[in-house]
Amino acid sequence: MDDQALDRISKDVEFLKKVMVIDLVSRGLSQDEVGSLMGVKQSTISEMFPKGILNKAKQLNKSK
Repeated sequence: MDDQALDRISKDVEFLKKVMVIDLVSRGLSQDEVGSLMGVKQSTISEMFPKGILNKAKQLNKSK
């Protein structure tokens, strides 16, 4: 496997992590809980997104 393929896979994995975080937060889990599930600190979860994005994801759960 060449470097370009590895880079593409790495980017895909990062994208999937972000999708998972948004899904879990929108289902009502806190950033602490998501971090615990993923084996990282809450601050790592927060740093993955621009400010306010996870709050918007949290609102998705409330609108159901």
